Amino acid sequence: MEFSGGLHYWERASNAHADVHNQTTIYGTQGGRRFGSCFWDSPEIEFFSLADGGKGMPRRDTITLDMSQHQQKDNVALDKAWLDYLCQAGPVLMTLDHEWGNLAILHKVYEVAKWPQG
Repeated sequence: MEFSGGLHYWERASNAHADVHNQTTIYGTQGGRRFGSCFWDSPEIEFFSLADGGKGMPRRDTITLDMSQHQQKDNVALDKAWLDYLCQAGPVLMTLDHEWGNLAILHKVYEVAKWPQG
């Protein structure tokens, strides 16, 4: 996705003209971020920028997340909660107000990207 002001967002770009699978990339005019989306991906988050306020040499900083306390595999907790709700064995995981907030964020993305909203 390309937004006004030079911001770009790539989610799982293996479906685009790159073979990077579960990688999320966010970059703009001042720098960017790159990280894996799944628990089996590298726990590293890369930060890209230019030194000297955008006028210097390119630089890359990397932080490594501590995944030792990560108990669940990706989406397992959400999937289980959804199935529990469907089987009337548990409450709905997110309230309507919370979901309404999520939709508001998506509508804002469409608005900023100047995409049609149907």
